[in-house]
This record gives sequence, structure tokens and C-alpha cells, in this order.
Amino acid sequence: MDEHQSASLIYGPHLQSNLSTVFSIKFLTAVFSGATAGVMGLTNLEGFFLFALSTIFCASLVVMLKCGSNPKMYLGDGKGISTQGALLQLLIPGMDNVFGFILTWTLLYGVIHVYD
Repeated sequence: MDEHQSASLIYGPHLQSNLSTVFSIKFLTAVFSGATAGVMGLTNLEGFFLFALSTIFCASLVVMLKCGSNPKMYLGDGKGISTQGALLQLLIPGMDNVFGFILTWTLLYGVIHVYD
């Protein structure tokens, strides 16, 4: 079976539901890692390192536990089925998630450490 035939086996609403779930997981990961960085008092690159580490950790958990180590079966890259596209879909946080991370990071850092 070639790539074009296997691509036709993806059911659109299921793919959309899977991508929506992944977006929610990435958003919650960003918010909770921002809260953790703020409470711990991390500044500069330490906070962004925590964000990158938590994003990679959660993406690997999704791949291992929910996708059965085969993410291309559940996640597409918008053009077809490929393992690289599925992994990039999990690893790239998106600008809205980065902004959510920075918002919760600075909010909790300011409330806890600046206004003591």
C-alpha cells in the first residue's frame, strides 16, 4: 500500500478530534509549566528550559502511552501521514501556548516573589 492509499484511510473528524486533544494537552502543559516556573522563582533561560523540558516530556508521554509509539496513525501533519509530521505536531508548542506560559509565569512570579 503506497502513501496515497494509506492517507485515504484517515477519517477527518477523528483526526480533528485527536488534534484538538493534542492542542489541549499542549496548552495545559504550557500553563502548568509557567505556574511551576513562577512558583519556583525561575528567571531568564531557566524558565524557558523548564518549558522546553516539559513540552518534550509531555510529547513523549503522548507518543508512548496514547499513540502506542506510532503517532502517524493518530496525528497527521495536514498534508498526509508521516512520522516526522506527527512528531512535529506534538513538539512545536505554538505561539499561543508560549504566550500562555509567559503569562502564568510572570503572574505567579510577581504575586509570590515580587510582592512579598
